[in-house]
Amino acid sequence: MTLFREVSMPRWSMLTAAVAALAIVGCDLNVSNPNDPDKQHSLSQPSGLAQLLGGAFRTWVETRENYYVMPLDAQADNYTASWNNAAMRFYSSVGSDCPIRCGWTNSSTAPEAAGGPTVEALWYGYYNVLVTANNVLDGIERVHVCFDDDCSVDSTLTQRNKAVARMLQGMALAKFNRAYTEAGVASWSTDPAWMGLGQGRSYTSVQIKQLIRTM
Repeated sequence: MTLFREVSMPRWSMLTAAVAALAIVGCDLNVSNPNDPDKQHSLSQPSGLAQLLGGAFRTWVETRENYYVMPLDAQADNYTASWNNAAMRFYSSVGSDCPIRCGWTNSSTAPEAAGGPTVEALWYGYYNVLVTANNVLDGIERVHVCFDDDCSVDSTLTQRNKAVARMLQGMALAKFNRAYTEAGVASWSTDPAWMGLGQGRSYTSVQIKQLIRTM
């Protein structure tokens, strides 16, 4: 028994359907979303850029303390650990994970027990700091964001944020010499919130220059 029968469509009906489909596809569906701010808008907000600086400091400290200092301390026999945060137990073990001593595992795909996540955490952590600093500098130098009331009269805060962002570039990768020069253009103090929420310290431009030279 035949339950279905193939029905042919006239040529003119097929042509009409094709034209209708083309008309629908040809509509402009590129509708803007006001709830999804673009980069240009984001980089033009002084308050947002200032918060990025504070976040970059905390990211750098967390990356350095947890995934840089701890495994290096373990490798240098300064500390040992029975737990494996940042692969400390792996790097401080002798005769357990490795016959003599575990060397540096330069791999982001190795399991945590073999020291792998340390490389990945360092890469993402420091590049997060670098990208944040780049965004702040982009806002200052390209979008011309002013952190002061009127930069034509006084640009102290803007110059401070520029120098600190440059320093963060250096702390992540390079540019310390330029950061040192820019930190000496004006006298300022850092925002206490950058160095700790609620109980952070404030540092003068002279102290920041000393920090840059030390780094």
